[in-house]
Amino acid sequence: MITGRKNYELVAKRLNDPSILLCPDRLCTKDVAARAFAAWWMSDKRLNALAYDRLDDDDEADFVSISTIVNGGQNGLEARRKFRDAFWTATE
Repeated sequence: MITGRKNYELVAKRLNDPSILLCPDRLCTKDVAARAFAAWWMSDKRLNALAYDRLDDDDEADFVSISTIVNGGQNGLEARRKFRDAFWTATE
């Protein structure tokens, strides 16, 4: 989820789609949401480095670091842990 005018402006710029500023609900469509997520992720090289699963790293520390980068802090971290854990349970 995107919040804040500045973040909408960043996404609109990354997708080269100024219509997002006129109609932010476009980010609720699957196509635009997927493109926005990919553009946001690829704009920060730290995310790929943290997401890469290595045997010698701390996955929980990586999860916290990614959450902090993406969300600008750790607010809501427990909720994201629950979503992550539910995902892993559902895919086992």
